[in-house]
Amino acid sequence: MVHGVWLRDGRAEWYRNRFVRDDDVAAARGSPDARSAPRHGQRRREHQRDQPRGRTFAIVEAGGLPVELSNELETVAYSNFEGTLPGSFTAHPKRDPDTGELHAVVYYWAWTTSSTW
Repeated sequence: MVHGVWLRDGRAEWYRNRFVRDDDVAAARGSPDARSAPRHGQRRREHQRDQPRGRTFAIVEAGGLPVELSNELETVAYSNFEGTLPGSFTAHPKRDPDTGELHAVVYYWAWTTSSTW
């Protein structure tokens, strides 16, 4: 579940919370699946955007791939960032203040020792 507050001119316009939708939940509710939904290293669909800048993602520790959210916090798509993520991503990446590099420890329960980058 994600929570959001939309701020404009120093004031909160709304608060809302949403569940990040997966295909099983979408099917049970009769709603569309998460478009462009690669899972743990699967190939993305071609219409998925490639650059994360200016976009919002839900990430979870040892979970699945990052999930892009709309400005209304609705599930848009799972993203493997054009194949650069073979699986889950950490909820706590750290940026090196000297080099600007982003560092992350990632793991996924179903990976084997041969599932390395």
